[in-house]
Amino acid sequence: MPPTLVWYRRDLRTQDHEPLVKACLRGCVIPVFVLDDALLFHPETAVARVEFLLYSLRALDARLRELGGRLLIERGQPEQVLPRLAQRHGCRQVLAHTDSERLVGRVRDARVGRALLDNGVSLEWIEPAGASAELQPYGAWNRQWHGAMAAALVPEPQRVVVPEQVPDTPVPDL
Repeated sequence: MPPTLVWYRRDLRTQDHEPLVKACLRGCVIPVFVLDDALLFHPETAVARVEFLLYSLRALDARLRELGGRLLIERGQPEQVLPRLAQRHGCRQVLAHTDSERLVGRVRDARVGRALLDNGVSLEWIEPAGASAELQPYGAWNRQWHGAMAAALVPEPQRVVVPEQVPDTPVPDL
């Protein structure tokens, strides 16, 4: 079975991460984070934010290594990087949590979805616990949120297997 790309974004963890668990159950996984210039060079992105992001990526990479895997970090536009990675490694599917940011994030995600589809790669969005794709009245959202927070966490995978041909590069620094 071909490897599955797991696109990390805001959810830099291995525990309670349904896309990672689902991909690991299928076989080989390529966990990837795309350093997007639109975020890195946004006028409101401070150096401290980027440093915290890199610190968090190092922590995620360390945990993935403890589980047998590693994190691949690529720089560029996600709608270009993800199809290229999928093609290079023979991936037919990308799994990712949806983004809670409704404007820029959802527009970017639509571009990524189209680019992957154009390259014959499916994209499965998974709503993280407590999230909803729909706008809801506060009462409905509140009930859904509290129900999700009371539910059991998605267990961490016992092992993450990354194909050997995937580059093993360190997380960049500032």
